Amino acid sequence: MFRPSQATFLSATLGLSKLHRQLPLNPRESRKLLELLTTSFRQHLDAEHGPILSKSERTQLPNVKPKDKPIPHSSTRHIQSIVTNPLFLPPVISSGRHLNDSMVVFEQAVAKGMMNVKLATACLHHKRNDIREQYPSSLRAAMAESGAGRKVVNWLSSSGAGRDLEFFRDRSFTNLLMQFMVAEGLQDVAWAWINKNFQRHLPALPAFLGDKIYKSEYFSQQVCGPLVSLIKSEAKNGDTLDLAYLCLRRAADSLSEFPDTLRRMVLRRPVGTLVDVTIEAHSDHSAPTGANFDDFLSIMKDNNRGSAILCARLHLRHPTQPTVEPALQVLLNNPLKGQPIDSAKKIWFENRIINLGLDATKYLLEHERFSEADKVMEFLRSNFSKQLGEVEKKTLDDVSAEATSLEMLGDIGFTVA
Repeated sequence: MFRPSQATFLSATLGLSKLHRQLPLNPRESRKLLELLTTSFRQHLDAEHGPILSKSERTQLPNVKPKDKPIPHSSTRHIQSIVTNPLFLPPVISSGRHLNDSMVVFEQAVAKGMMNVKLATACLHHKRNDIREQYPSSLRAAMAESGAGRKVVNWLSSSGAGRDLEFFRDRSFTNLLMQFMVAEGLQDVAWAWINKNFQRHLPALPAFLGDKIYKSEYFSQQVCGPLVSLIKSEAKNGDTLDLAYLCLRRAADSLSEFPDTLRRMVLRRPVGTLVDVTIEAHSDHSAPTGANFDDFLSIMKDNNRGSAILCARLHLRHPTQPTVEPALQVLLNNPLKGQPIDSAKKIWFENRIINLGLDATKYLLEHERFSEADKVMEFLRSNFSKQLGEVEKKTLDDVSAEATSLEMLGDIGFTVA
């Protein structure tokens, strides 16, 4: 005796529909099928791209032993040697602070005129790692109390290194510094820099950006990068996404003096970042206010990021008025028409359709709209059998000959001669 595997279960389900018309699923069967389809699709994605862990899962990962850590890149070793260089450390520190505190190294290097952006990045990186190890349950509070962000801001101001904002060229430095600044409540300084950065770069850009400029490292990092870093930091630091939504609104207002086409191009990456955060980190945050969420949706649609698929998924996550109607409109009206030809873009497009279908089915089952849930699941199984882990027709026919309903498939054992 043996019990059918998950793949066999799904295979037989599709096979039955090919032998004779299947009766509508009851609520128990629908929920069971959705669970299996979702699990199978996630296993397919994990096999193709590696697993994506939630915030709670990441915090539960075991500590890696020193001997298991990967060998650092040569540049990382070089920076590490600078940070720990004993020449930076006086024989005695009167304040009693620990010799290995990276911000002590930072202050002494600043005093000797030896500080630069690369070394500051290394100091912030070490400080954040130390905080994570020592205060894993109160990371935000510990980052705020560290004062590391303010120390770096003061150095940039006093040394003149922040006058031309060239430090925005360094993505790692910008991301780390924004995280500490948000934790320490230094958003006003960040906004002063961002607005100055816009005034420095945008007047020289054409109103209609071509792909060459939009996809350039210059535009993505120096023009848009600081705002993206600030939005990500607000999203990570807050219990809700309200501050991240308000950050996007402030950016949209500050760009109102520029041509609409240019403003939309500047906001495209920040909006896309916040769309991904809203969808992927939905369970990691408390619900935002409905007003802020609606404002975010309006900015998204206004800035050419209003993909029907993305909008439908966001409507399912509305904090006060979730609705499945936009998702049904997409899924039941030939969403595969006009899909990308490029293989990579096609996979990306199909995965978005599948995720929308699974989200919609879950909503429909929770609200006891079983016939519509059955239609959506049938659409997914008919068009994405490979992604959902189903097998070829021969196996389907062999298995389906042994069962006559989903309930039998869930409970039956097969006898092997």
